[in-house]
Amino acid sequence: MRALVLFLLALTMSTAQAEDYYWQYYGYNITKSPSPAGACQLMLDYWNRSDSLYVDTMLSVSVSGSSGTCYYQTLTKSTGKTADHSGQLVRYGNGCTAPQLYDATAGECKAPEPDKCEPTIGQMVEHQHKIGTLSEGGVVLQNTRTEPPGSLCQGSCQYASTGEAPSRCYRFMEGDDQNSGFCVFRYRGNGVACPNTDPTPNVPPATLPTREKSNECTNKVTDAEGRTHYSCLATDAFKEPGNMQCGEVNGQFGCTEGKPSPSKKETETKTEVSEQTASDGSSTTSTTTTTTTTNCSGVNACSSTTSVTNGTSKTNADGTSGGESSTCTGTGCKASDKPGEEDKEEEEEPERKASGTDDCDAPLQCAGDAIDCAMVQQQKKLRCEVEKQGDFEKHKGEIEAAVQGDKFQLAEDLEVEAPSFLNSGTRFLPASCPPNKTFSLRTNGGRTFAFTYEPLCAAASDLGVLILIGTSVFCALYVGRAFGGE
Repeated sequence: MRALVLFLLALTMSTAQAEDYYWQYYGYNITKSPSPAGACQLMLDYWNRSDSLYVDTMLSVSVSGSSGTCYYQTLTKSTGKTADHSGQLVRYGNGCTAPQLYDATAGECKAPEPDKCEPTIGQMVEHQHKIGTLSEGGVVLQNTRTEPPGSLCQGSCQYASTGEAPSRCYRFMEGDDQNSGFCVFRYRGNGVACPNTDPTPNVPPATLPTREKSNECTNKVTDAEGRTHYSCLATDAFKEPGNMQCGEVNGQFGCTEGKPSPSKKETETKTEVSEQTASDGSSTTSTTTTTTTTNCSGVNACSSTTSVTNGTSKTNADGTSGGESSTCTGTGCKASDKPGEEDKEEEEEPERKASGTDDCDAPLQCAGDAIDCAMVQQQKKLRCEVEKQGDFEKHKGEIEAAVQGDKFQLAEDLEVEAPSFLNSGTRFLPASCPPNKTFSLRTNGGRTFAFTYEPLCAAASDLGVLILIGTSVFCALYVGRAFGGE
């Protein structure tokens, strides 16, 4: 029995020791509450009973450690006067039950805020990173090479690098930075808060080809000498971010072009115009045109050319042309603008490389301009078909085999008759010899004369045989040579 009493006593003490913090208005057990404000409110409710002579209003609550203060205002019903007063709070208990934590500012136990980074565990984000400056052949210059960050911070939560190779790489993503390469790396959320040192993700933009054109001119201005001035600026920019494969080979980091290949062409043309009209009505127009062209291809560094063209044109008073002249200086001038040089293409065509063009049995391999390669393939196909049809020696055996058999053997003592179309279809004279022609003379005693066609018919008959023989020989030779004979 004694042991049972001791056990119950220990259990009661343990329960008391484990009691959470609570508050009471000093001297009033009825005001027990887990929060200071709750204890002050219970005290207020007790004072504002229906039979009370006063009406109390709670103004505020303050907490300092294990004690606190309630601030009130009291209205006396009979006089209508108000007065401020306060009362003391006392904290009891010895802690907070897990997972609750004590909030010293509020003076009460509160459940912890849920971990907002926990839902990010396993989530993936992408980050665009500049890997460095490309040089000829796609090699990234060592002094510009940068590694992607090890972790990122988004929404105060950390995302760690997966350590994988970049998912894709491309060019021309940051304004005028045309020689740099960019790659996309993946990061996985780890569910922890991130330090302020982690950068935020640079979300990859769309890598679609774009083209932008503009043309703007200033207003015309006339100077003191009567000349009119204005200028125009035209731009035409095309870029294809393309696709690249980037990585380290033999200790050197570089990129190779994929499909589509990265490309960019940007042309800026600035024209300054000056017009002057003479007293006789004629006019002179002077222009200075500066053209800068930038070309980027594949994984190589970009190149630029500039040309400056100075031109003068005159117009007579009657509106007819008075002549014009122009000169061009700079690396971007066409050969036609420079006397003594052959005209060149304004823009370089993609180099076409082809193999297997001469051998009809070998497959054609072509790289470069797609249209050019298609033309080369068509030319090879036509040439090979002509060679195949004209190669009689190669097909001689097939032709000889085609004319073998009993139906192509000549029987002995067999009389070969000429085709009927040679016998009758080509005749333009009757088959029989015409009858003799006779006529009589009234003079000289009325004698009668006769004219016979027999000699002519005999000659024509003999000549017909010769013509038939010659025609047959000609046909035989023609057909034989058509099948490769000699």
